[in-house]
Amino acid sequence: MTGLSTSAIVLKDGHVLRLRAISPADQLALIEMGRRSTGQDLRLRFLRPIRAVEGNLSKRLSQVDQLHDYVRAAFDPLSGKDSEFFGVGRLIHHEDGKPGEFAIMVRSDMQSLGMGHCLMENLLRWAAERGWHHIEGFMLPENLRMMRIVEKCGGLLEPISNAGVIRVLFKLPG
Repeated sequence: MTGLSTSAIVLKDGHVLRLRAISPADQLALIEMGRRSTGQDLRLRFLRPIRAVEGNLSKRLSQVDQLHDYVRAAFDPLSGKDSEFFGVGRLIHHEDGKPGEFAIMVRSDMQSLGMGHCLMENLLRWAAERGWHHIEGFMLPENLRMMRIVEKCGGLLEPISNAGVIRVLFKLPG
């Protein structure tokens, strides 16, 4: 998918991945990323059990408002396949004044390499550069990896009573 701007992230093992925007043509790549993730990792990302990232879900995830939202997929530039995604960071703008909402997923076989942290920093930097004051996300209390990323990046964890989820809030400079 040429023509989409890219940037780089470096993992703990020194591996360099590129980040690029997602487009509707990436629906199959998102389905494959979901297939290569465990049911537990899918549940932690989508806050409920799901069998696969297919159908309406993969279609919705691949259709991004490029003017207001920021969604980047991590891929290996040396593989020659920019449609094999290892992770995705997503930041959705809300028109009603609510904080932008983020979500991150790292493919199960690519976890523990620092990619989630790199994706989170990328989202925070993008939002701050555009003058956003806050971004938020939601996670399950048992998502300890995401909890560590949030704490390292300076986010606040706020349990939501009776909902079984934790609200994550990042206050951005500016």
